[in-house]
Amino acid sequence: MENFKSKRELIDAFFHQADQFASTNKFTSLLLINKILKLDPENVKAHERLTSLLRDLKYLDQAVKAAEIGLKIFDANKETQLKIKGNLLMKKAFAKLENGQTSGISSDFNSAYNLLLANFGPSDEDVKLVQQTIKDLPNLVNQYKVTFRFGFIFSQNVL
Repeated sequence: MENFKSKRELIDAFFHQADQFASTNKFTSLLLINKILKLDPENVKAHERLTSLLRDLKYLDQAVKAAEIGLKIFDANKETQLKIKGNLLMKKAFAKLENGQTSGISSDFNSAYNLLLANFGPSDEDVKLVQQTIKDLPNLVNQYKVTFRFGFIFSQNVL
């Protein structure tokens, strides 16, 4: 491994490697994100990436927990990266929905939508995604209820 002048450079290198592996080897990417969190446990961006990876790997309970930890850190540090907070709220809601936890799901998506809309406007891609999801929420909830009732693992094409 290269010599790094600072912890920040090492974290940046781990992020770069994690990004490279994110589509081809999610477990390697997950290990790299965990290394970042060992170096900087309050790195909100790493918690956001961890949430995404856990969700992609269908570790949905852990994805919800990772998002909640990231949100607590965000709030405690008065983080100014509102996009990350909006994405954490959105990914937490998706992970809960995908895990069949429909209680309060509308409120979760509305929180993400309101934060993203207020800060990034109606043309932002994440705002559009959450807006469409809220519109389709009754159908999505019913799809997941049917999926879980019969014990099938849902396909990635549902969302």
